[in-house]
Amino acid sequence: MGNKTLRVVHNERVLHPFQPYHTEATANQVEYFKRVFDWDPGISTRNQGWYWKDLLSLVALAFALLALVPFGRLMLELPFFRPLVHPVPEAPQRPEGIGKALFRGALLLGVLVAGFSFIPLAEFSHSIFPAASNREMTWFFSQRMKSAVMLWAILSGRACSSPASPAPAG
Repeated sequence: MGNKTLRVVHNERVLHPFQPYHTEATANQVEYFKRVFDWDPGISTRNQGWYWKDLLSLVALAFALLALVPFGRLMLELPFFRPLVHPVPEAPQRPEGIGKALFRGALLLGVLVAGFSFIPLAEFSHSIFPAASNREMTWFFSQRMKSAVMLWAILSGRACSSPASPAPAG
């Protein structure tokens, strides 16, 4: 540690994306920083409460979403929001015959374009955004994978988009 060559390797039996949600991996990270900074707070690294916070945040989110619809319904009863209330239009008929074939063909085309274009566009993004591809900080498109996903989303969206349907009469 004195000559700045300290290496500590923890081989937890957990996939990398799940490390922040694993008590052993979190304890190992805290122990590393305790060692590097030569700091002893007097609390065990296994004394963690983050999972309770995450669990209760999930419960709060679920209740907030459950309360959203009734609260919105109550808001629509107020005179200020009453002009927003309109009857629900009837559902359009299911496509049959050629319409059904066109729908399924367009869906299949969209799946094929999206599925087979991601890797080539990820490689193409290296030539369009060379600095970001080399993990250099730039002010625009600064992250390597976001540039590739952006190109893929633009192409997939254009290939799968259909002309806007006419506005309903009335």
